[in-house]
Amino acid sequence: MLAAGFLVALVLSRAIRPGTLGTGSPAPQFEGALSNGTSLSVESFRGKVTVLNFWASWCPPCRKEAPELQAVHEELGAAGGQVIGISLDEGELWQVEGLGKRHGMTFAMGQADGATLQRYRVKRLPTTYILSPDGDVAASFVGPVTKRKIMDTLRRKALFTAGLPPVAGTGESE
Repeated sequence: MLAAGFLVALVLSRAIRPGTLGTGSPAPQFEGALSNGTSLSVESFRGKVTVLNFWASWCPPCRKEAPELQAVHEELGAAGGQVIGISLDEGELWQVEGLGKRHGMTFAMGQADGATLQRYRVKRLPTTYILSPDGDVAASFVGPVTKRKIMDTLRRKALFTAGLPPVAGTGESE
């Protein structure tokens, strides 16, 4: 009986995606500092497509996803967008930045407190949000995400088209 209950719990935990913010809802406010010396707030993101990734250095799926986010940073950053890593690691911001660099991430890093995690409904790592230039949630992902998935989502949402080939299977063209 105990084994059957465990199996049901395991299946449900994988089938039910932790709640994320709904598409089109305004990104919750928060404030802090970024490793590049700028302030961290939703207001500072306005006017740019922003990929906001909640991660931690002790999280294996986060480390696996790091090269994908770095590739998004390089492509999106060249077109005026940005990737921002929000770390759950403890320590000073410069230490968090060092942890990110150790995993190949050169984009700006910030840190999250418990209130920010609650406002963004972060229940599992990694959790990634795509924010529109207006500061609204355009998409969200729980678990590791690939560059292709992010870039395809940006194209489908008409948030980024610079130099991207058509999205496979959609018939879209430039």
